[in-house]
Amino acid sequence: MPAGQSPKRVYKKTQLLREELLDAAEALFAERGFEKTSIRDITNHLGVRLAAVNYHFDSKYNLLVEVIHRRAGRLNEARLKLMDAVELNPNKPYETVDLLVRAMWQPLLDYYLSGDDGWHYYCRYLARMIGADEPAFRDILNREYNGISKIFLEKLSLVLPKRSEYQLHCAHQFMIGTFTFVMSNNKRIDGISDGRFHSDDVEQILSPHFFHYATAGVLGILGLEVPRRT
Repeated sequence: MPAGQSPKRVYKKTQLLREELLDAAEALFAERGFEKTSIRDITNHLGVRLAAVNYHFDSKYNLLVEVIHRRAGRLNEARLKLMDAVELNPNKPYETVDLLVRAMWQPLLDYYLSGDDGWHYYCRYLARMIGADEPAFRDILNREYNGISKIFLEKLSLVLPKRSEYQLHCAHQFMIGTFTFVMSNNKRIDGISDGRFHSDDVEQILSPHFFHYATAGVLGILGLEVPRRT
């Protein structure tokens, strides 16, 4: 270690580079996909040595694991806090399911709208991973998101007792597909509407429409009455 340089300063510099590598990988994975992004692409993007990725992550796959993990932890913590605050009332299924749906999905929308471009890249790549037929991707998603999904499903089952577990899982699957598809900024609504509506208007599309759609869908798939909205 050079004279006068403290271990703390070295650590901060190393930690900063690690975060920059994660940011660069996140953006490139979202734009090109994991397979079409090389380690050299990531290091060239930052102007650092190729060995930097191996030093911090050992492999491109481990880099992907950390890209997903660092945001999943924050997201799931916010989700759990909101879900724990919901009073589970089987006598008010629509109102309670609506609160649980919002607790599960509003935090991701809030992060997307936070002004941090990293969340835009993250959501776009998350949609890619969810739609990919790749066992390694499924392993990552299972580790990061199965726990919070099971808590969500358990709370739904307490609000909707004696309902089919399979139907609840189907409803959850529909929500995952719908929400991530919209957040992938895929331009489908642009084309279908002849340019009158835009897929990058994520807030306008999802809030409040997604939440009404999802809550009514949960009740509908279970054969329960959906109250008329005024």
